[in-house]
Amino acid sequence: MTLVSADIDFKSGVYRSDQPVTVVTDDGATIQADSAEARDNGAELTFSGHVRSTFVGDAVAAPALGNLKGAAP
Repeated sequence: MTLVSADIDFKSGVYRSDQPVTVVTDDGATIQADSAEARDNGAELTFSGHVRSTFVGDAVAAPALGNLKGAAP
């Protein structure tokens, strides 16, 4: 994850950035957002604002929607 700046609470394991963020995964997928928050030391990421994502190759075979947090049943 690339951040310009972030507020980090080491005790709770939460960090947030109100600046643009970019995430590039090992398989080449990218997520760009106006801001982001991570909880549980980065295990849960929430992106806000204008969120854009690109998935390439095998990354398109993402988990079923039922497995995603917040997905409609």
